[in-house]
Amino acid sequence: MSTIKSMGDLRMFLVETMQGVRAGTVNCEQAGQVAKLAAQINASIHAEIAARSHLEVNERRAFSGLALIEAHDETEKPEKGEAPVDEGADDIDAEQPEPAPDFTDAELRISVPKPRRKSHLTDADWPEIKEMLLSGRDRKAIASDYDEELEDLDFFIASCQRREAKQPSGEARAPLPSLTGGAS
Repeated sequence: MSTIKSMGDLRMFLVETMQGVRAGTVNCEQAGQVAKLAAQINASIHAEIAARSHLEVNERRAFSGLALIEAHDETEKPEKGEAPVDEGADDIDAEQPEPAPDFTDAELRISVPKPRRKSHLTDADWPEIKEMLLSGRDRKAIASDYDEELEDLDFFIASCQRREAKQPSGEARAPLPSLTGGAS
């Protein structure tokens, strides 16, 4: 499939991907990434539809409110000294539903965080990395030594420093499953 322009095209692409997994032309990891992206696209479209629906409801309410105001202005005005006639005022208040909350553009904006690449750093790497940092070695060079992105190295360092700060002195540190690839 060359271009995906509709939800039907997206579904067809997903079916083709599943058939590729069955035939062995697409590996499971690639299919998983395709499924994740499709889920993000689906969620984005769902949010966009909900936002549009909300805006349309607000526009209809605003329009019907203007119609009520115009109809009220066309009614007969009382003569000087007469009390104004308020026919049906209670009916107008009773018919209007509670106003829906207004959303700002920032509240309607959807951002999808970049998926984190699985780090190869383990607890066993921390003492050596810590020593390099203490000796004044540049973080970029350390990241390069471990074939890691600088952002991933910074995340690893921050998590190790947080654990050290929480750890009472004299206690052994248990490895985190998320940093050691689940090995115990």
